[in-house]
Amino acid sequence: MKHLPASVLHELLAYDPENGIITWRNPGYRAAIKETAGTLNGVGGTLIMINQVQYLARKIVWCMMTGLWPALEVNHLDADNTNFKWSNLRLASRSENAVTRKRRKDNTSGHKGIYWCRQTQKWRVIISNNGQTEHLGRFEELDDAIRERTRRMTSLYGEFYDVARD
Repeated sequence: MKHLPASVLHELLAYDPENGIITWRNPGYRAAIKETAGTLNGVGGTLIMINQVQYLARKIVWCMMTGLWPALEVNHLDADNTNFKWSNLRLASRSENAVTRKRRKDNTSGHKGIYWCRQTQKWRVIISNNGQTEHLGRFEELDDAIRERTRRMTSLYGEFYDVARD
């Protein structure tokens, strides 16, 4: 996909880095001037349609602030995909970005990457690292499984890993 230059984005959109709000400056027929730009895409991201092309709002913000489209993914520090405050955004690899995702609703252990294994009657710990599944072991006690996952995730992802959100 060919990206629009930052100058075109600045003609079409206004962005306030303090409150993270993106509004139309020159929307054409689709929206009113100063109307908030974008719609939720169903998986938590916000899409902004320009010239029949959908762009992720967080990538538009990055381009507007830096003048360049991001080479990596844009990550929300607080894991809120609707918070576009400049202070809340950072570049991340795909693996780093995945670390900050919320826990799945069908999770039964209360912790990402920790599952009850019916066969062994133990807690199984699995993480994904650069697209590879890494098995960290099986543990009789949930606390031991949590400790092992926390240790490994901290060593791999540092600032991107938030124990409290896990």
